[in-house]
Amino acid sequence: MGFRKRPFYVTRSNEKIPGILWTPEESAGALPLVILGHGENSEKRTAASLAIARRFVRRHGVAA
Repeated sequence: MGFRKRPFYVTRSNEKIPGILWTPEESAGALPLVILGHGENSEKRTAASLAIARRFVRRHGVAA
């Protein structure tokens, strides 16, 4: 696969907001981070969102 996917939650005003951290499979130590967002009415796991995240992780070796 070439990447690891780690779900996480951020709590804001007693609301749990889900997120996903994508990192290169063989990463060790600190990495640059690219933060990706989606529209309010969109799902973070759309084909386009996943393709962008995978491109940053696989081609550029950064976390997204």
